Parts: sequence; structure tokens; C-alpha cells
Amino acid sequence: SAFSTNSGMVQEVVVDVAAGSAEQSTGGVRINIIPRDGGNAFTGSFFASGTSDRFQSDNVDQKLRDRRFISASTVRSNFEINPTFGGPVKRDRLWFFASGRVSQVNNYMAGALRNANAGNANSFTYAPDPSFRGSRDSEWKSVNGRLTWQANQKNKVSVFMDVQNRCSCID
Repeated sequence: SAFSTNSGMVQEVVVDVAAGSAEQSTGGVRINIIPRDGGNAFTGSFFASGTSDRFQSDNVDQKLRDRRFISASTVRSNFEINPTFGGPVKRDRLWFFASGRVSQVNNYMAGALRNANAGNANSFTYAPDPSFRGSRDSEWKSVNGRLTWQANQKNKVSVFMDVQNRCSCID
């Protein structure tokens, strides 16, 4: 799926693992995500995490290098930032909630090699270039907002918008 849940906007998650009902075309696991809808108090949160290659070890020893195994897949940089904020527009009647998320996963790929002899008209053999490190990079961006109106004691009306962008880039 091209949808990635922005965990900052989630109030509740319901997982259904039963057989499908007549309303569904198939059975299997269904996940229902209930988004947050603000409230009568201004609240917010901020989540951030990240790592780099400094926190990962390399177990490629000389025996593996002798077998032409140059490197293992490693983390280049991974991070996520997820702020949220919500509150009343009009107390007990109208609320808003907004959230943003940026997540990047950048990994060096094992075995992604470049030919050091490429472009050399005098050489017709392959020679791995150990200075080259190919990478697999992905970025998810999500910005969403929700406006909730308490129409009467029993009915709420909500408008929700989630704009997501995904880039899977291979360097």
C-alpha cells in the first residue's frame, strides 16, 4: 500500500481478524484507524527519532573479503519527526487537530558496485570500485488536518484531509 499511517494523528486502532462479512469482498485482516479530533483543551506532542551508521557495527571480516564480499548493508541515516497540535475553535462546538510527519530511510546496499574500468577504452574487464557505495533512499511526508463540529448532542460532523508524498529514490 502507498498509505503510511501518521501515528501522531491516531486516537484508536481496531484490528479485525475474523472472516469477512457480507459487506466485504474478501476476508482477512482489516485495520480501522480512528483519527484524533481535537478537544476543549489545546494539546500537542512532538516525537523525533533517528540513527546513523555510527550506531551500527560491521562484521565483514577478511575471510568474507577474500570471497569478494566487500560490504554489508548498513544504515546511512534514518529519522522521523512527528509534531501534532489540536484544540477548540469554539468550545464544545468546533475543534481542530493537525499533524505532520517526515520519515526518511537511507541505507547503503551491500554488493552495489560500480565498475572502476567503466569508460576506459583500453580495459575490457570488470574491476569493482570499493570507494562507491550505492544507496536505497525513501522519504515519506504526511500533513493532515481534521475539523470536527458537534452539530447536536448525538451528532458530530468531521472533515479530514491527509496529503502524503512518497519518494523512493535509488542513487
